Amino acid sequence: MTRLTDDDHHCRGFSLIEMAIVTVIIGFILAAMLESFSIYRKNDVVRTSNDHLAKVHSAIMAYAANGLHRNYPRPAPRNLQIGQDEYGKETPIADLPALDSCNAFDVCRVSGARDMDGDTNPDPVLIGAIPFKSMAPDVDDINAFLDEKLSYEQLLSIKDTYDGWGRQFGYAVTESLTNPASYIAENGAIDIRTEAGTSLVEPAGSAHLIVWSGGENGAGVYTADAVRIPCNAAVLEGENCDEMVNFDANFISGVIARADAATYYDDMLRFHIWGSSQLWRLGASAMWNTNPGNVGIGTDTPQNRLHVATGDIEATRVLTNRICDNTGGNCLDPNILGGTGIRCPNPTDAVKSINNSDVNCAAVISPPVTNTGCPAGQLIQAFNMTTGLPVCTVP
Repeated sequence: MTRLTDDDHHCRGFSLIEMAIVTVIIGFILAAMLESFSIYRKNDVVRTSNDHLAKVHSAIMAYAANGLHRNYPRPAPRNLQIGQDEYGKETPIADLPALDSCNAFDVCRVSGARDMDGDTNPDPVLIGAIPFKSMAPDVDDINAFLDEKLSYEQLLSIKDTYDGWGRQFGYAVTESLTNPASYIAENGAIDIRTEAGTSLVEPAGSAHLIVWSGGENGAGVYTADAVRIPCNAAVLEGENCDEMVNFDANFISGVIARADAATYYDDMLRFHIWGSSQLWRLGASAMWNTNPGNVGIGTDTPQNRLHVATGDIEATRVLTNRICDNTGGNCLDPNILGGTGIRCPNPTDAVKSINNSDVNCAAVISPPVTNTGCPAGQLIQAFNMTTGLPVCTVP
């Protein structure tokens, strides 16, 4: 009979069942660790993207507010790689494309969300990359930098212009706001909407600019190798990358949703709007209203550029090209009342009457009629158009 000693128990090792149990436990631990790392990595990428978005937005604001520009920079080329000459530099005005088209550097010029200059056409919006090189202060040393009173927020590195996935940020800006001569703070022409189509800016379509990341899938943005990731215009986020197809300045700011293809959205963005109303602007010798629509007095639904629903308009002089009734019809040329006055086309004719804002003329009586009155006790009723003699009647 064989007998096991204590030494035999200590030397026998693990059974297959024990090994399997340990392996399963280690697998659970590794799976939990990998899942935690994956979540950490995703959060880190999102956090990096948000940090870079905030820094780029602050840099653009600092550029516009430092006193040397008073305007936003134009976008840079998107299809260039790091190290190429024009990479990171704003597009020269001469190289901007025609409206609703893109140039050779994939900088696009699209129709904005509204018309603020009154030419009946939507104001243009420029779309491209972050012009970080053109935004950097052009100074030689720190003392000159401080003397210019420039902001350190303007200093952007190349990595700041990329999101956490290593792709370029997109940048759209109202074109008139990139020129100090045409900069009017109320004239933003970019619309930012929710998934339901509700505008997030007031008035609608008035955002100055937008900086955005294509999110995890990078739809519509450019890689570090200057390759554009395809844009799926059929999904919700497609509104943010359709500038080469629909040529509009409408963007979506939605909730992250990756499950349903129709509502897929993973973009991240920041936009800037004018925070206060300056409908009235004061110039050196005039004050004017910047509202592109109608102005109402006594009505919140004005039908014309200036609609006075109640009250009177008083002025010592009225300068106008037409005087019409309240329907907009039966208009009178003011020259009939003043200026050249009422005249017959034929200088030998005389005005007989005025009808429908025009004159009725008749030939002047010839030969001249001598002064002839009516007999005593009668009054002149009319004149004979042939003889010019008075037609008399008994009162």
